[in-house]
Amino acid sequence: AIQCDQTYDRAYACRACLYKITGELSLAVRDYTKAIRLQPCTPQYWLFRGRLLFSMNEHSTAFSDVKVAACLVAGRESTPVQKAVVHLFLGNEAKAISILEDDERRHDDFAVSFELGKAFLKIGQFRSALPALRRALHMLEGKSESILAKKKDSRGNGYRRRADVPYSAEIAECQFLIGKCCVGLNDMAAALQAFNRAQKYNPRHAKLYYERGLLQVPTNPSRAVDDMKKSITLDNTMFEAYLVRAALFGAELKWQLAVINCNNAISLRPRSVRAYLYRAMFKFERGQLQAAVADLTKGLSLDAQCSLVLFNRALVHKAMGNIHKALNDYSTVLLLCNDANQQHVDLLIAAHVNRALIYYEAGHFEFAAADFRQLVELDSDNIYHYHAFSLAMMRSGFLQASVDGFTYVLMQKPHAVDTCLGRGACFWEYGHPVGDST
Repeated sequence: AIQCDQTYDRAYACRACLYKITGELSLAVRDYTKAIRLQPCTPQYWLFRGRLLFSMNEHSTAFSDVKVAACLVAGRESTPVQKAVVHLFLGNEAKAISILEDDERRHDDFAVSFELGKAFLKIGQFRSALPALRRALHMLEGKSESILAKKKDSRGNGYRRRADVPYSAEIAECQFLIGKCCVGLNDMAAALQAFNRAQKYNPRHAKLYYERGLLQVPTNPSRAVDDMKKSITLDNTMFEAYLVRAALFGAELKWQLAVINCNNAISLRPRSVRAYLYRAMFKFERGQLQAAVADLTKGLSLDAQCSLVLFNRALVHKAMGNIHKALNDYSTVLLLCNDANQQHVDLLIAAHVNRALIYYEAGHFEFAAADFRQLVELDSDNIYHYHAFSLAMMRSGFLQASVDGFTYVLMQKPHAVDTCLGRGACFWEYGHPVGDST
């Protein structure tokens, strides 16, 4: 068609869609650009190219394209769904919902209900999204059944597979989004049922297998691995699927397979800190400590403020015997976590514990006691922190503070043998006769 008429804009747009399906994104962008040059006042071309550029992480150019589409939509007669799609992409969810709700009250159209459900889903309003998507599904199934009533196959038995029925792709997408709503509402059984139904209508839905696999990770890891494999087979650009499968292989102690999946994820997103962190931990488990440090250092070069990467690099340095480097990394983690206004309390506690243990093993008991004191303040309900603090204070020579700490622990847990021994040792150092009986 293009050879016959090189000004046929729709042919370029259709070829761009095919390039997108086959993963040749740069060629797809090129064809959308040609279509835009031929018909610059067509908002759909700008919107499609913007979506494509967004998926390629070219965000500034993508938003520029969508804003042009928004201006074109505002200046001409467009459907409410078109206007809502543009507003959704620009992040104006409230405006998109207002347009769709107003149109849904006046018209009974599955596209309006479908986009309304997607809008609610995007902003996390799952209870509002679910009825809208179910209305859209009901209308789609009604249309499909009316066509089936008129059209039979040669045997007169209707369609033999659900994937062949009219509107099968749209029905599958509705079921898929309903499943995501159910996940958001913590109704995992209903979500799994919706995903299974969606698969019957569209067995080539890559994101469906990813979401269903993610849902089955806690209960059925082997099925989760199978679903991630199907997702990747259908779309080898599924970055998240590679990482989830890597984590599942790691849980099964299959470190080599986990590393290979991380390699694939990094090839898709070479600036992903999380992918480097995952790969570093799997290399650490394989005993490749220097390679793990290299990956973690690469992650820090991408995000110097990532406290989790620093924490894990400190662990690897400690395993390698690089105590000074480990202490430096733990100290940086503590600074970052304190600056984060206690948003990472668990990481803060773990860093204090690990640094205190390093100080204690090195004989720097006062520094260890300072860390344990911070732990007591952060997590006052944990009596083991009091016990560790008391031990460090005893080794530092602060016997009264040590006795007070041990006494507090024994008030909470009277039969703590180690604590009794510790307090007895303090009394013994004091030369107190109670030390003999304790």
